[in-house]
Amino acid sequence: MPFDFDLSLDLEVTLKKIQKKHRPLYLATLKKMEEVISREHNTIDFYKNLKNDLSNSKRVHVLKHYVLMFTVNKKENHILFQKLRHHDEAY
Repeated sequence: MPFDFDLSLDLEVTLKKIQKKHRPLYLATLKKMEEVISREHNTIDFYKNLKNDLSNSKRVHVLKHYVLMFTVNKKENHILFQKLRHHDEAY
């Protein structure tokens, strides 16, 4: 069963910017989000957990140099996509 999802305000702003300025990144991000949402409860742990202050988040790479961060709430069947950053700025 696919997860429900929301986008953070920060991610919404980023997506609006890259929709015009970096179309391939925008499309790859949407595709990666669909991939994450379509995972099952037992396979969502495939994505790497972050450490320290971001320990409740997971990450997935988009176009090699960008990182999409998100949190998963399995009890509520919900994913919150938090931010998309260049790998050098993400952590």
